[in-house]
Amino acid sequence: MNSTQKIVLLGTSYSAAARALFAAMTVQPTTARKRLINSTFGVLIGSGILPKLDHLYVLAAHDSQAALLNWVNPAVSLSLTASPTFTADRGYQGDAATSGLQTSTNMSTFTNFKQDTASMFGWSLTDAQSATADFGGVVAGSNSFAIIRTATNLINSRVNCASTSSIANTTGLGLFTLSRGSSADFNVYKNSVLLGTGSIVSTAVPGGMPFGICKGSTTFSARQMAAGGCGSALSASDVAVLYGALQNWMTTVGAA
Repeated sequence: MNSTQKIVLLGTSYSAAARALFAAMTVQPTTARKRLINSTFGVLIGSGILPKLDHLYVLAAHDSQAALLNWVNPAVSLSLTASPTFTADRGYQGDAATSGLQTSTNMSTFTNFKQDTASMFGWSLTDAQSATADFGGVVAGSNSFAIIRTATNLINSRVNCASTSSIANTTGLGLFTLSRGSSADFNVYKNSVLLGTGSIVSTAVPGGMPFGICKGSTTFSARQMAAGGCGSALSASDVAVLYGALQNWMTTVGAA
């Protein structure tokens, strides 16, 4: 084997996680995209973030089916509610009426997402004000959701609680992460910056409700979402690493 052949082989050596994701894709990505997927996995696994997650969806994918695959477990995919619009390398967009995406199982059954250790996040490409949940699950008594930018420039959010935290936020663009690490409060981040803390005592994980993107439960968002997911609590450093990995992805595919 000559040196050129060795370089080619090294360039196409993928992790087990990346290979599992590729195997679940109906339309295979380019070699460059496979390398981007593999390097993103490298960051998320090496930092210990991926094992903390139940769901991770990189919706800004090359293909609509690939966008629905869960990077934590590719056998578990998002399903469509009505007909959200897919745009390659940008993600899915709801219609504020009937269209969104959701997991096949309910949040109360997730392995890592628990009452006092829980996180949710979504990457928005739409800088609009809205009145409905952009991601999460909403049921009576206990809710976990985010309305990224309201008509009064707030991010309204709950993480396993029955009342809402409202924190100033003047943009609907970027990665928004909610993380509860105790029964007493939860943090709200934009990209890697702490926007504020919701000092609201926890209640049970929303029962009977899947995790939604571009939707809460029966309400829907018109945002274009490029990524989303949930899991156990993420520290400030975890959020920074997650943002860095997704920012690199968005920049590489032209979404940011």
